[in-house]
Amino acid sequence: MTLKTKFFIISIMILVVACVFAVYIFCDLVQKEAERKEVARKGVELVAAINNLARKIEPLGANSAWPKTEVPGDIKFTRREHISDKAFTNAESYFEFLLDGTRIGQAGWRPFVDGIDYFHLAGAGVPIKRGGGKLAGKNTMWCILADFNFCYQYNLPVLVTRNVDVDVLEAAIRRGVHPDDKTPVTLGRDFSTPFGDRVAVVVTAGGKVLILDGKNLTVGACFDNRKFSIPPGCPDGPRVRYLKPSK
Repeated sequence: MTLKTKFFIISIMILVVACVFAVYIFCDLVQKEAERKEVARKGVELVAAINNLARKIEPLGANSAWPKTEVPGDIKFTRREHISDKAFTNAESYFEFLLDGTRIGQAGWRPFVDGIDYFHLAGAGVPIKRGGGKLAGKNTMWCILADFNFCYQYNLPVLVTRNVDVDVLEAAIRRGVHPDDKTPVTLGRDFSTPFGDRVAVVVTAGGKVLILDGKNLTVGACFDNRKFSIPPGCPDGPRVRYLKPSK
């Protein structure tokens, strides 16, 4: 075998390895993009379902369908323990009650929303809870805002992937947000999944989804780069907080 032939064979091998590596990188990018869109779709559907429930019960004088951290003083429903009259301490307890999770697969199963299940709480490295029973924090990928009502603006982040430092967002809600608010938001501090420090998915009260790059993420971006403030006289402003999944 001549030196020229050897050089040609080595060149072909290098080219093949480079092509295989490029295909791997491309497939990895496609998969990650698909994961982001799938998580975003689940978040939009979840917020839409809770908003639809709120629209059904609140005109009847019921309390909010969104989570609360204190039991309301005026219980509206007496025949069935109702989500609008309950208080919750973490994200998984709210979602479990919303989906009537302890009775999934049983004759008496009665979720408060249609078209939503534990599949909407998992993905991108967060494992799904199979069957009924108690929902664990490890199977819940969302932080959800509690103690707010719809006198707030529609760009309020109400559902956020759990890798986001929501303590920063809570403080921003209370003080108000300018469109160019550069306060940094950390990713991956409490949870490495979903997305670690790479991506945040945020769904606003109005149902808009934001897929945000984790690099140099700011409060302004999480509020859709729009101004936010709690309107004067709006109840529950000082108490608003995010319910997080338990570790």
